[in-house]
Amino acid sequence: MGVMQTRNLFLAASILFNAIKLLILSAILYAVSAPPPILVTLGAPQTVRTANPKIGVHTRLTDEVEEWKIKKNVELVREMGAPWIVEYFPWGYIEYNENEYDWSHADQVVDHARRQGLTVIARLGFAPVWARPKNPITSYLDESRYPHFANFAREFVAHFKGRIRYVIIWNEPNVNLEWGYRPVDPAGYTRMLQAVYPFAKQADPEIQILAGALAPNLAPPGSVDAMNELEYARCTMPAHASTLTRSPRTRMAGRVRRTKPPRRIA
Repeated sequence: MGVMQTRNLFLAASILFNAIKLLILSAILYAVSAPPPILVTLGAPQTVRTANPKIGVHTRLTDEVEEWKIKKNVELVREMGAPWIVEYFPWGYIEYNENEYDWSHADQVVDHARRQGLTVIARLGFAPVWARPKNPITSYLDESRYPHFANFAREFVAHFKGRIRYVIIWNEPNVNLEWGYRPVDPAGYTRMLQAVYPFAKQADPEIQILAGALAPNLAPPGSVDAMNELEYARCTMPAHASTLTRSPRTRMAGRVRRTKPPRRIA
């Protein structure tokens, strides 16, 4: 090896060594000068002061990773006088792997909202990868997977028993987006509710199961994109009536409450 080659190798090694030293020094300086992490606490219990208790906010804290922002959002809801929120809790986020549950983010949202005096209405949806065929969107849930969704709903209700009293099943079932771009199926959605309801009631007999809100639209009959909400309601009612007729006391599982008639006061 010639003198020139040796000199070039030495120069390259020197540059590399200095670059490594510079990187290490930069990392040390950043660690020393970086602000400390924000300490977020639940704080003292708050009460919502409102002139209209019907007002609520559909928050979307699903993908908010910074806890202080979660807290700030629900503080703003309280300050505007809305006593309740609807928040989305994706099945695929919480049960990413089958039978393995991560409640950490959901707990943060619920606990901060409740500390602000808010009632949380939970909306469940978003099929995990393991529960849907390859590639379809997260709103695709085959009917054969309804029992798995029902099991998740039971785990959700059990975990939040005493903290959440209302659960919405899926969302806007009269648009094909919520069916994974398959045709809208009112009877199929009724069967989803039938699958979920008894499992949820097993976990908490006091839980209130709510159907997904319908999307207002002017879709003509036979549209492949959506079904007019009035037509959807007309299609759904016979399915509900049939369900109640077949088993009026136990179809929806849960408990059948018998209340004594009020005593007549002379």
